[in-house]
Amino acid sequence: HVPFKRRTVNELYNLILHSNVVYPQDMQTKCPEVVSLCKALLTLSPQRRLGSKGVQEIQAYPLFKAYSWEQLERCRVPPPFVPSYNSPGDTGNFINYSALASEDDSEGGLTGTDNDLFVGF
Repeated sequence: HVPFKRRTVNELYNLILHSNVVYPQDMQTKCPEVVSLCKALLTLSPQRRLGSKGVQEIQAYPLFKAYSWEQLERCRVPPPFVPSYNSPGDTGNFINYSALASEDDSEGGLTGTDNDLFVGF
């Protein structure tokens, strides 16, 4: 679910633009380089945001120093995880969101009126 709920889209946009991202303390302690990357990618100013000067800026970021971008581009790097599946339509590796729907509804999720906005999608 979204980290904050508001009645109108404009209120939500305002929060997105003016709120600070809060990272869990254990993430800051265990993965400071990931927090640093997220902050660099989420910098509000497009001119100062990581990647604004091109993809090479992201590729040169310290977190990615061990990656061979050339090998990745040539699909020569084995994936770190290959999921198992029983058939082409097997969704066993994904979260069952329909089971979570009742939990979201109890936390003030979409009302019947809100759901009407999505008819036809």
